[in-house]
Amino acid sequence: MAGTPTRLRRPPPTLGQHTEEILGELGLEAAEIARLRGDGVI
Repeated sequence: MAGTPTRLRRPPPTLGQHTEEILGELGLEAAEIARLRGDGVI
């Protein structure tokens, strides 16, 4: 694998970019996520 060239197809996610999506997948409702964001938790 050391000789295999790599290619970057897209930049890495920014900090927190997928937070809402992940919390939603964990079962949190949109209103709860909004409350956490408003309280500065996320």
